Amino acid sequence: MSENLRKHSPEANGHRSTADLTKTWGSQASVATYFDRCQVKTPDQVVKKTWVHVHKRRGDIVRNVIDLGAGDGRFASCGSYSSYTGYEIDSDLCLNTRPPPNARLLNRCAFSEMITDADVCIGNPPFTRNQDIPGYWRARAHTVVKKRTGVHVSGMGNIWQYFLLHGLASLNDDGLVAMILPFEWVSRPAAEAVRAFIRAQRWHVDVYRLREAGFEDVLTTSSITVIDKSVKDGRLELYEDVGGVESRMASPTGS
Repeated sequence: MSENLRKHSPEANGHRSTADLTKTWGSQASVATYFDRCQVKTPDQVVKKTWVHVHKRRGDIVRNVIDLGAGDGRFASCGSYSSYTGYEIDSDLCLNTRPPPNARLLNRCAFSEMITDADVCIGNPPFTRNQDIPGYWRARAHTVVKKRTGVHVSGMGNIWQYFLLHGLASLNDDGLVAMILPFEWVSRPAAEAVRAFIRAQRWHVDVYRLREAGFEDVLTTSSITVIDKSVKDGRLELYEDVGGVESRMASPTGS
């Protein structure tokens, strides 16, 4: 395990209660709204598919894995890895989760960590709309992302953009991101700054649109997005996953 991932422990960090968050986020309502709208459980089949894509590119056992929006830690229950560190700001989820022996779930904001040597960043970051992002949290996340990547996230940007950029910055030079993201990120104007940053690095990107993901109460089309920093060909490959059968897409619309 890397030194950056080893030096933090649940005992040292403690648990941040809703009352603690209210002190900095401004109101109990803002905390409750954030949790209510960002916490979507990832279906087991999507967790497994995401790990399949990781192992296809990184072999049977992955070394240092991070999950920046870990929720109940379900990505830790699948896949083969040496170490997994998940970050979850909701203390209730952390207290009620028992990860495997080589995994840990830290009750802290992922944006308090400046990791740079993770091998894989996996997970399902929040899809919270810009209108529902607490102002204090947005300001902090924006500062971290801007400093680490130089990207100015649009005020209309969904919260997942901060998590993706922070995840990319947390990887080593050959790292891999495998995240559940809205498929629309490949074409929507609000995500142009994110796409431009990735294009400038010439990282290889594969996006798998999930037609039968099984998410409840989610209006956007989901995708498994894989960004491989070790392959610098500047290519963006689009696929459609229908019932586990993947087929190439010529464009985001499929035409």
